[in-house]
Amino acid sequence: MRAFLMMISIFTLTACGSESYNQQARPAPPFEITDVHYNDSLEYDQFFNFTSFHLKVDYREDLTFTVNYEIDPANQIKANIEELNNVELRDEEAFNQLSTTFNGFTFNEYTKEDEVIDEVIETFDLDPDFNTFELAVEYENGERNSYYK
Repeated sequence: MRAFLMMISIFTLTACGSESYNQQARPAPPFEITDVHYNDSLEYDQFFNFTSFHLKVDYREDLTFTVNYEIDPANQIKANIEELNNVELRDEEAFNQLSTTFNGFTFNEYTKEDEVIDEVIETFDLDPDFNTFELAVEYENGERNSYYK
């Protein structure tokens, strides 16, 4: 019986010893760990080759696709999408969707108007049977171009 109690005591001490070892303080990492979250004050850091992108594609009076992306004077990003099925995306959700789309763009301020329009229609997967297409882009160098069809 005494041997049994002694074995239990040793087992308990060993288990407790390893628990206290695992809970010892560990040195802090050599860098600060922070969570990155989008908010309405997300600052611009040259994501794309333009600082503003405003698209409006009208299909009928009551059917319009709209995209607005801009960096305001305080270098904060504003983004929203109004889709054809009346779904509206704003801020982080819109920025996340737009950044994927914008990264697919290959045009710049020197690209011909028809090529820009075709690329935007294709990249956004829009029906080319629209009434009007209006796009205004301000590029990194400050040049502003408008595209109409």
